[in-house]
Amino acid sequence: MCLNNNSQAKTADPSSTIFLSEEVCDGEVFAARCPAGSVVDISSARYGRVKVGRCIAADLGYIGCGKDVLAEMDRWCSGKQECEVEIENNNPDLNEGNTCIRDIVSHLELQYGCVQGILMFYPPFLRLRMFVRLKFS
Repeated sequence: MCLNNNSQAKTADPSSTIFLSEEVCDGEVFAARCPAGSVVDISSARYGRVKVGRCIAADLGYIGCGKDVLAEMDRWCSGKQECEVEIENNNPDLNEGNTCIRDIVSHLELQYGCVQGILMFYPPFLRLRMFVRLKFS
């Protein structure tokens, strides 16, 4: 099970690695929790004014600006059984390199799931992820 920031359970079967989409608004907390024997895997993450949706009610301009924050979300969440990240417009890790105008509120859009095993990372320039599947007798 993965838990979203609204504390509503979303089921993700670690054996089939179902990825969930999440939109997290400024001032909210992204929270993911996986069952024992599995870890969080962030497959994509973008911070900015990604699209009109739950966090942006209308297109008043600047839709599509932002930056890829997969590396940051990986560092904070991937490979852990659970994580929580507060999404704040003044977070320098999220804002550095953000192409949106500074005074415009941004949000996080990501896809994540729970996978069985342990997540091992290689240097980011390789963009290679490896999951070690654990089998218990």
